Amino acid sequence: MSSAPLDGYRVVDLTSNMAGPFGTQILGDQGADVIKVEPLVGDITRHTGTEANGMSAYFANLNRSKRSVAVDLRRDEGRAVVRDLIATADVFVHSMRLDAAARAGLDAETVRRDRPELVHVAIAGFGTHGPLAGLPVYDHVVQALSGMASIQAERDGSPRLTRHGLVDKATGHVLAESVCAALLRRHRTGEGASLSISMLEVALAFLWPDGMMTESVLAPTVGRPAVAGSFRATPTGDGHLVFVAMTDAQWAGVAAAVVDMGEPAVEGESRVDLLRRLRTCLRATTTAAAVDLLTRHEVPCAPVLGLDEVADHPQVVANGSAPVLDHPVMGPLRQVVPVPSWPGVEVGALRPAPSVGEHTREVLTSIGYDPARLDQLTADGVIG
Repeated sequence: MSSAPLDGYRVVDLTSNMAGPFGTQILGDQGADVIKVEPLVGDITRHTGTEANGMSAYFANLNRSKRSVAVDLRRDEGRAVVRDLIATADVFVHSMRLDAAARAGLDAETVRRDRPELVHVAIAGFGTHGPLAGLPVYDHVVQALSGMASIQAERDGSPRLTRHGLVDKATGHVLAESVCAALLRRHRTGEGASLSISMLEVALAFLWPDGMMTESVLAPTVGRPAVAGSFRATPTGDGHLVFVAMTDAQWAGVAAAVVDMGEPAVEGESRVDLLRRLRTCLRATTTAAAVDLLTRHEVPCAPVLGLDEVADHPQVVANGSAPVLDHPVMGPLRQVVPVPSWPGVEVGALRPAPSVGEHTREVLTSIGYDPARLDQLTADGVIG
């Protein structure tokens, strides 16, 4: 990992569920020493969804490239252990409710009082101020409040949720980018940072550029339909595909494809009517034939794949995007490669998602805890 960009940085990760762990996994994949602090019974996601030999795929997909330290944070001695870990770290990330973090002495003001060079990051669902600040929140709740569920609405107006943790993962990417920016600033100035990342603000920023075009201009001089209305799949004889025409050349490709399918060319035909004719033609052919036809005419397109087909698509295989690895607990496990890929950092060489407390003694020994103290903390149920 010596060629990884974050080699030498330590991150103490006190997050759970998806947003925080996804972000810290990105940092770990890029070389940071990420120490995941979890309860003695383990992170709640260890048993969420499909699992093998006591570890869920959900957990494994979010906690690669980390070391696990199991600590009982309900105990004063446990909180002291975490503070000792933070004293050796460059970055501390938590997703605790802000009042709980303050009671534990893990808030930014307390932790950075003696370590102003530390980058402290708190994930706050709705934010730190306002009527919803401090309330528990999950991805789907933010999808509702941010407008994401509305933009996914069916034609009858019924809102729909995106059926994966879109906001969580966007928040994870923002977390990773923000940490890297803060470390770069620290390199220049010597100063750390106290950052708060709101899932609601991430969702709004993510949706706004295209999803909120109509709502951005308060006094429009020209009104046009929202781009989101064009985001729909086209049925074929045996499935669905998605195609997009934006440029004049691509629209010419659509017209040529219609002619190739036996339809006459129509002088002055509107693009709306041209699309209707193409969609009618595509219903009478296979998905594979339709993709081949549109690709030959340089119209961007792809088949709608089933979840069980994605990893075997020739382009995914050619990119090496989702190899099968041998996890020491779960056995064969398909993992996606880090994005972006760094020279010399192969997904198969990355640390697999750890067992609960797998590295407790290793990590605490490295920061000065002697064996007798570790044995006593273990006997007292503080660490595991």
